[in-house]
Amino acid sequence: MTTEVAIMNRQAVALAADSAATAYSGGRPIYTHANKILSLGAKHAVGVMIYSSATFMGIPWETLIKMFRETLGNQQQNQLEDYGKLLVEFLENNKELFPEELQIKYAMSRIDDYFESLIIETLSHRLDFSFFENQSEINEEDIKKLFSDIVEEELEKYANGETYVNKPKEYGQLIEQKLGAHVDQIIAELFEIFPLDDKTKENLKQLATYLFIYHPEDSQEYDYTGVVISGFGDKDIFPRVQPLKIFGLLFGVLKFKKEEYKKVTHQNTALIMPFAQDEVMRTFIDGISPYLMSYNDFFFKYFVSELPQLILDEVEDLIDDEQENQIHKAIKAKSLKAYKKYKSNINRFMKEYNINPVLTVTSVMAKDELAELAESLVHLTCIKKKYSTEDETVGGPVDVAVISKGDGFVWIRRKNYFDSQDNYKFFNKYKRHGEQEVI
Repeated sequence: MTTEVAIMNRQAVALAADSAATAYSGGRPIYTHANKILSLGAKHAVGVMIYSSATFMGIPWETLIKMFRETLGNQQQNQLEDYGKLLVEFLENNKELFPEELQIKYAMSRIDDYFESLIIETLSHRLDFSFFENQSEINEEDIKKLFSDIVEEELEKYANGETYVNKPKEYGQLIEQKLGAHVDQIIAELFEIFPLDDKTKENLKQLATYLFIYHPEDSQEYDYTGVVISGFGDKDIFPRVQPLKIFGLLFGVLKFKKEEYKKVTHQNTALIMPFAQDEVMRTFIDGISPYLMSYNDFFFKYFVSELPQLILDEVEDLIDDEQENQIHKAIKAKSLKAYKKYKSNINRFMKEYNINPVLTVTSVMAKDELAELAESLVHLTCIKKKYSTEDETVGGPVDVAVISKGDGFVWIRRKNYFDSQDNYKFFNKYKRHGEQEVI
């Protein structure tokens, strides 16, 4: 697991990241020497932060980023987002690193995991809810109908999602052509004791294709790497941050998603962007825990939805059905209006008394102060995890770098797995034409 932050003002962007990484899923063991901040070289005022997964298709991201920067040479890109486009092209066009059999293996694993989650998580949850609601036994036909509905819902959700694939229809046909038999086998094995009708089978096959094309709205997709590209393009005056989520590669097409692009402007003079485990940093910035905000929001929505009926239950003997309906609608409308006003006032208060003061000070910070704030926020998260009952999934040395227009990428604090005094040859090999290359 990871905690990272990018802090920008008009001078520079500071990056900070912890060093903890999970060796396998399940939470343990955790080691603390992962490199999550990487430079694209002395000729490029750009850094890359990695979170969520340390590898892509079995290859460490540190290796991939260092190979990618070799392809860049000394040619600077005009804008920061151009580096993101080039990284996508590098991953898609590198057949030696990602042979087709590896890509197919990834796809089969992804499809298998997704289908299992539909059965184990989604279907089980719906069955529990259905039993609780109806208080009656559920037969096999009920289960089939419920699962068929789930698959149709998922299919619609993916079909309406966004995509970054140039020709999604043609790409979908290619996936069906090359993976159809494999998908049939997965469906037959997973649903051997749970026969499905032909329509549901076809929908599952269509879903298997959509997995590699679309990003459903408001859906949590977990199997990805967060890649945060930060710094300056050659024509950029102020720093920018381009976060990407990269999922996998199939038949030379990368499944990725662009997160919200952020940049400093004359009007928007400072930004603080936490990544991965961000609850502690968000609490510092907003003045309230996002978990508490979420619970508070849920409670008030529930209260507003129940309030009309609670009132009407007290006066049901005094009014007729028509009056009851009119009063119900009126109370609900007023309650929703009051809730929206409450929500607006909370957000205004947070912005006025917490967020804006922090950003105002951040906007005038010197480079070393940006680095200090970034490091402190990461340390704060590490301390919270260390002295709690949760797994200590963040920690270890904190790497810190600052990127500015004039100085480029500069390490402020960086761990090494070796003693620099005993490895002078390592540093000498990065001296090119009298200039120290950023490692």
